Amino acid sequence: MRRSWVLAAVVGLALAAGSARADFAAGARAYSSGDYATALAELTPLAEAGDAVAAYYLGEMDALGLGVPQDSHLAVLWYMLAAAQDDAKAQYRLGMMYTFGDGVLQDYAEAARWLRLAADQGNSDAQRVLGKKYWFGEGVPQDYAEAARWFRRAAARGDAEAQLVLGSMYENGEGVLQDYITAHMWFNIAAANGSKSAPGHISLNIAAASGSEITPASRMRDAIAATMSSAEISEAQRRAKECLASNYTRCDNWGRCGALPVQGPPYLAHDAVFWQPYTPPGPGFWAPGPGQRRCGARTPGRLPEGCEAVGQGGGGLDRGFENQAGAAGFG
Repeated sequence: MRRSWVLAAVVGLALAAGSARADFAAGARAYSSGDYATALAELTPLAEAGDAVAAYYLGEMDALGLGVPQDSHLAVLWYMLAAAQDDAKAQYRLGMMYTFGDGVLQDYAEAARWLRLAADQGNSDAQRVLGKKYWFGEGVPQDYAEAARWFRRAAARGDAEAQLVLGSMYENGEGVLQDYITAHMWFNIAAANGSKSAPGHISLNIAAASGSEITPASRMRDAIAATMSSAEISEAQRRAKECLASNYTRCDNWGRCGALPVQGPPYLAHDAVFWQPYTPPGPGFWAPGPGQRRCGARTPGRLPEGCEAVGQGGGGLDRGFENQAGAAGFG
């Protein structure tokens, strides 16, 4: 009987919302306290009437067997109802169900589609997993730079696993410019956030294939520190403090360094930050001026939304931008 209701809801036969929120609050409290029988009684009518959050909770109960027999197929149907209404948690769950073929046929492309929907809404779990999808080319084209972009977004939401992976990518120059200072910074932050493990000092794909032992965050930080100077370690520690103090808004050394020399190629690195308009502070240099704004991070072949193209005219850059320390001659 429950399944027939869900099927009707998924195809749009019972999508009218208008649930009593008091009933939802009672169901949510019951769920949180482990009283799944009460949660089921309170949330089922709401979910059948189209309430997305109630449907998500029922999906969790069916997926995990909380107070009901475990039923992955029924869980998928509840998640579908919630995900169709842009519930990011349900979209993430669907992405994982399609990844593992749990309750549905395994479909990496469909998994990536649902994960992207959740990731675009800021779900850090989805952002991290989508980064892995791009790393392995699972349901999407393999693209290390795109993987780094999603790992960075998850890291900026405090996801310790993404922070560890991002540190490893900077250490090895995978999808980003190799930068030990930035690698140390992310390893240090991940350790502070309680991350116990992450891929070791080898590529993620090799680690996954070989089942190699995972390495605690603090050990990864200390290992890379052994290859750095005291000044570099101090800078990495300073940047880690700044990153956390800014709630992850100043983690890429933006706005601190000087300017790019006009002569030479435009350094369009993955972490380059474009500014507009530009101001020439002195002969041979372009740099951000007062009141200018960052308008996005660049990935090769793509231009950030709202940004103008960067190119060379008269032997120099048309637009000034700043980059990771050391990536373009900054100190």
